[in-house]
This record gives sequence, C-alpha cells and structure tokens, in this order.
Amino acid sequence: LPSGLISGIGTPLFSFSDKLRLLAEPFRKKGKNPNETLAQLVLRRMGKSFLDYAIDPFILGIYSGDPDKLVTKYAFPKLYRLEQDYGSFISGAMKKAKEPKTERDKKATKEIFSIKGGLSKMIGALVKNIGEENVRLNCKALNFSQKENKFSSGLSNDQFSHVISTTGAYTLEELFPFLKKEKLKSITQMEYSKVIQVSVGFNKWKGIPLNAFGGLVPFIEQRNILGTLFLSSFFKNKAPEKGALLSVFLGGVRKPEFADFSDEKIFKIIKQELTEMFKLKTFDPDLLKIYRYNYAIPQYGLESEEKLKAVQALEEEHPGLILAGNIRDGIGIADRINQGKTVAAEIINSPT
Repeated sequence: LPSGLISGIGTPLFSFSDKLRLLAEPFRKKGKNPNETLAQLVLRRMGKSFLDYAIDPFILGIYSGDPDKLVTKYAFPKLYRLEQDYGSFISGAMKKAKEPKTERDKKATKEIFSIKGGLSKMIGALVKNIGEENVRLNCKALNFSQKENKFSSGLSNDQFSHVISTTGAYTLEELFPFLKKEKLKSITQMEYSKVIQVSVGFNKWKGIPLNAFGGLVPFIEQRNILGTLFLSSFFKNKAPEKGALLSVFLGGVRKPEFADFSDEKIFKIIKQELTEMFKLKTFDPDLLKIYRYNYAIPQYGLESEEKLKAVQALEEEHPGLILAGNIRDGIGIADRINQGKTVAAEIINSPT
C-alpha cells in the first residue's frame, strides 16, 4: 500500500478515475442513511478500487468480515462521526489533527507493545490484585437467577447486586434463563465469523524479507488466506535470530466452510499459499499449530440498532444486570478497556 501522497499517485492498486475522485472527496455531501454499510460509504466517497484494495483487506484484518454487511455507524463509529461531524474523511482528519489534545491524549502513542512473557502475565497480575479466592475458573453449566433485584448462581449461596456478562451473544440464553427469549432474539441472532489461526515457525527463514507488521489479502484476489502477521518482526524473542514466526488466518464470514476443513487440508492450503506468496523453495516449518474459533469476531451488521435497543431494554427491566463484552461498544482490546472503565464507573455511582 502507498505510504504517502506521491506513492499514492503512482500506485497501480487504485484506478486513475478513483484517484481523481479522491481529490473531490472533501466536497461530497455527507450520507444520510444511518444503516449505510461500509461498502456503500466507500463506493460513494472514494470508489471501487479503494474498496477492493484498501478497505476490504482492512476489514478482513479486523473483523474477518464483509464490508457489504458491516454497518459503518456501529462497526466504525469514529469513521462515521468523521463524515457526520466534518462532512469529509480528508478534511475531517486534518481538522481533528489541529484540535487541542488533552493531557491524556498526548500520552497516547501508536507504538505496538505487548507484555514480557506474554499477555498471561497481565492476567496473572490482575488475579493477584483481585485475590485468587475471588476468581473461579472452568465453571460448568453456569447460570444465574434473579429474585427481588438480587442475583444468585449455583456456585455459592452469595447474592449479588450486579452481574456483568462479557460472554458471547450465543451464551446469553443459557447464562440468564430468566430473560425472555423473544427479547434476547435481537442479540442472539448476531453473526460471528469463523476463523482458523495457524502458527507457523521456522528456525531458519528462507523466504522474502519480513520487514513489516504483516500482510492482508484483498478478497478480490481469491486467495485462501485472510492475511498473515509477522510476529517475530515486531515482538522480541518470538523466534530464533535468523528464524521467523508467522500467524496465518483463514476462513472468515465469506469462507465459513473452512472451519470444517481437516488439519491435513488446512496444512495443504498453508503450504501452497505461503510457498507462493513468500517465495519459499521448500515448506518445512519447525512449528505448526492450528487453532479454531467458531465464534471469533461478532459482526456489527444491520441488526445492530435493534440489538442495542434490546440490550438497553433488558438492563432497564433487570436493574443490576449489565450485558457487556464485544456484543457492543467495539471488538478490540482498547474497546474492552474503555468499556470496563465505563461499566465500573456506572456500578460505583449507582444508587444500589
């Protein structure tokens, strides 16, 4: 992908007509359809080549989804607000860059980071501060009941004023049997992408240089992988000095049948794709592990408005119940942190 104006003018990825369209983007009228899909928005403001070679792979990398199904207002609220508040992506981004930043905003960087020893170290620190006696794992057939605005579970005799759910939409009926199914329907019908992740490691890397974060594959190219992260390129100690660790993703909303492929078939796909794309003469990885996620990423589609109304209605009907997690407020780690702070503040400031 081009990294600036000059390379953007010269790139063959975008058509000449769409490059001209981009110059007129700041002068186009803002959209009026709150349920406009991302594909519709990009076609309206930027053109098909931008959709095919910039936005589509971007969507595959975040949602493993389909821009024809994702509603911008819910899947990318910042992008939606950029057009609604400023009338344009380009001029809006320029105006926002000039706006005064808070002290907290000034501390934020775009650097990629992780935790030494893995993210489990952070979870361990949280458990230590919460107290191991307050954390229960591997709970089977967990469900809650409600009586007189108090919640209880089969795990103990304790009663709780608040219960926060961060599970997937597909678990809510079992977790909260006192909720009426017809009122949950708008939430539980949410679509999830099925994703296969394959970790591939080489003690000695013999392919093209991996001096990047990774690569995403436009769907229009009809490859059999969504993309690859070059983990050893941006995290330390992920592979031997001359080796490489890749994380390859397959499946997604548009290829859900991949979830049912055997390990042998997945291996064959990985071998063909990586050999061709990374110019490997042989494919003999020293590490290969396959992980399957049937409920990998929720898709914020046309049902999103009704879903959010249903969440609000159920929380109002059952005070103390909070339906959180990635069924709303975004799907990323940063979204979960923001949501966690918001939910904690709500409970602290609640009258009960």
